[in-house]
Amino acid sequence: MTNDGVRFRPRRTSGFTLIELLVVIAIIAILIGLLLPAVQKVREAAARAKCTNNLKQMVLACHNYESGFGAWPVVCPVQPSGMMLTNGAYLSTPPATGETVGGWAIQLLEYHEQGNYLVGLKAAATSAQVVAARTAMSFTHIPLYQCPSDANAGGVWTNTATGETHRLMSYAAVTGNDEWAEANPAGTVRTARNARNGMFPKLSWQPAGVRRPRVTMVGATDGLSNTVAVGEKPVARGFESRAIWTGIESAILAVPSRNEIDFPSCARPSYYRDDKPDNVCSQSHHWSQHPGGANWGIGDGSVRFIRYSVPQTLLPDMASRNGGEVVTPD
Repeated sequence: MTNDGVRFRPRRTSGFTLIELLVVIAIIAILIGLLLPAVQKVREAAARAKCTNNLKQMVLACHNYESGFGAWPVVCPVQPSGMMLTNGAYLSTPPATGETVGGWAIQLLEYHEQGNYLVGLKAAATSAQVVAARTAMSFTHIPLYQCPSDANAGGVWTNTATGETHRLMSYAAVTGNDEWAEANPAGTVRTARNARNGMFPKLSWQPAGVRRPRVTMVGATDGLSNTVAVGEKPVARGFESRAIWTGIESAILAVPSRNEIDFPSCARPSYYRDDKPDNVCSQSHHWSQHPGGANWGIGDGSVRFIRYSVPQTLLPDMASRNGGEVVTPD
């Protein structure tokens, strides 16, 4: 009360009590907890859709490639004589083309609107310039070859032996299902990278070249819609050398894989199954970082999401282009 007899009430400040504030925070936390899975599902759906489109574009590029060359691209560089170079070799003498310096991923560049990456290569006038152009190309980021769900595919791998840096890819072409025990020139018998009955056959892993296989859509007598051409294979940490997009023989895999040279410590045969990127043996089979299965580019240009729960024989049957297997769709 003041001196003149007027009574004043103390002013009450508006605001939250501690309990009210804690209740609001709790409600917000609950809402975030409810929304986060939905956001993650939307993000994964977008990544899966992009990955599906990548595979579709790759297989359609194979169709366009056959229109120009009369056959599908192959897994190794091809000399003008038609002989394939193997064991990591490529032709460094000009004139250079996608066929003379790289495997299927390089050969397809011009057929999914990425031919500008070959300009420097084709302009090379000396062997040194060819090598330099190819080295520069290997560091190039090609979004089509990277699945958004594969976090490691956006990275760079450096070959400590050569100092070269390489971009990586999330996919592997299917060589077939019949990898076989083959003797090298020294007489050592090994099974590796030599399946012959898929859309991207290897035929041999020996240093001596073999004639380019002429795989055509007509030759896929099992039916293009029953034949897998390219599948997902995320990059395995510590084993990036098997995922270089410009690599020779690196972005290929049989289904199942019996490769005992690249994956000596892994169980064989290695079938399609779920895995983890920190497992070295995840490079011995197709899989993905999508929940429940992986996308596969089919020979007819469609893309199919195949679950890990399918019969173990389904993918090997689909890996053959002409084996006469009866395929029951997933």
